[in-house]
Amino acid sequence: VTGKDAAQKLAILASLAFGVRGPESKVTNRGIDKLELADIRFGRELGYDIKLLGIAEQSDVGAAFAVEPCFIHTSEPLSQVHGSFNALSIFGDAVGHTMYLGRGAGQMPTASAVVSDLLNDASGWYPHAFAKLNLWPDRLKAAQLADTKKLNSRFYLRMSAKDVPGVMAKITKTLGDAGISISAVLQHEVAVNKVVPVVVITHDAQRGSVEKAIDRIAKLDVIQGSPVCLRIVDMPAG
Repeated sequence: VTGKDAAQKLAILASLAFGVRGPESKVTNRGIDKLELADIRFGRELGYDIKLLGIAEQSDVGAAFAVEPCFIHTSEPLSQVHGSFNALSIFGDAVGHTMYLGRGAGQMPTASAVVSDLLNDASGWYPHAFAKLNLWPDRLKAAQLADTKKLNSRFYLRMSAKDVPGVMAKITKTLGDAGISISAVLQHEVAVNKVVPVVVITHDAQRGSVEKAIDRIAKLDVIQGSPVCLRIVDMPAG
C-alpha cells in the first residue's frame, strides 16, 4: 500500500539491470494510500487504469528510480495485471519489450518459490552461481542520478473549481505560462456546493514545470483544496 516493498524490489532489480548501485534511499516513493476513488473513475472514463508501478529508467541524463501510482492506457498489457498477479516489464535496445507475469502472493505460489530455493541451495547451484556473480550491489559504482524535475511525461491533473465564469481561462493560462500543453479536458455538470471537478490531461511536460504550475493553480481564488497530479506512463514503441 505504501510502496515500500516495491521500492526495495526496484532497487535490487535496477542494480541487476543497469550494473549500478541504486539503494532504496534513492527511490522516489509514493504509495496508493492517498488515492481517491474519483481519480480511478475519471481515469477509467478517459481510457486508463491505475497501477502502482516501480519504474527504473536510464538515459543520457542519468538514472531515475520511482514507485508511484500511474495511469496506463487500457490497451497496454500491463494494465491487465490484476489481483495477486505481479508483472515485470522490460525494454531493451535489441529485444524490445518483454513482460513476465505471475502470482506474487498466495499459499501455493509462495510454497513453490521456497521449495525452489531449497532445492537450488541443496544441489549446490546457488553457491556456485553466487560465487561467480559480479552484480553485488555493494561492489558496484553508485548510480548517476538524473534530475527528476527535468524528466518528461504526460500527467493527469484534477482540480476542484468553483462553478463561476473564467475558471478554465485561469487554469489554462497558468499551465500555458509554465509551457504545458493540454491534451484533453473533462468536466461533468455535477456541482456540490457550486464546486466541480476539472480534469486535465497534459502533453509531454517536465515534471518540475508541472509541479510549479500545480502550486500556482492551488493559489487561484477559483480553486479549492490541493490539485491531484498523477503520472501517465506511455510504453516505449517497439
